[in-house]
Order: sequence, then structure tokens, then C-alpha cells
Amino acid sequence: MEASDLQRTVAPICDRFHVRTLDLFGSRATQTARDESDFDFCALFDELPPSEYARCFFGVLHGLEDALGRPVDLLTWQAIRKPGLRSDIQKHGVRLYG
Repeated sequence: MEASDLQRTVAPICDRFHVRTLDLFGSRATQTARDESDFDFCALFDELPPSEYARCFFGVLHGLEDALGRPVDLLTWQAIRKPGLRSDIQKHGVRLYG
């Protein structure tokens, strides 16, 4: 799936669930994915109360899986503890929203 197609697919999901930015990373971003590869995303959400944050996180996760028909790994910028992973996403990730 091309980046422009992905952007059109993710935009309504991000709008609905208070996502500020959504980045694709991993094999799908580097064009090394196989057909059965999952999608790796990193999201930054608006500031939300904890109960709303959980609803939005899982709404994005399930919305992306339904729209893409593949498993999705969803990280948030706030949850990344490994500097190497953060740096890798910033260097090689593809901004799809925000």
C-alpha cells in the first residue's frame, strides 16, 4: 500500500480518536515488508483524561487493524523508553498524519 493510500485510510481514524501525529515505521516504512507483515505505528495523542486516553488508544488500534486487514503494533511516543527506537522512528519513519 502506497503512503498516499495509507494517509487517506488513517486520517478519519486519527481525527476520530484525537491523534496529533501518526508515524509508520518498521518494514512497511522501509519497503522491506512481506505480504504477511504487520504494520508498526507510533502515535502522539492529544492530552486526554486516562479513561478517554484508553478508549482512543484502543479505538485507533482496532480501527487500523480493521481498515488494513492486518495486525497492528501501536506504540505511543510517551511510552517509548529506548532512545534507539525513538531515533530510528524519527529517521526512518513515515509521517502519515499530523
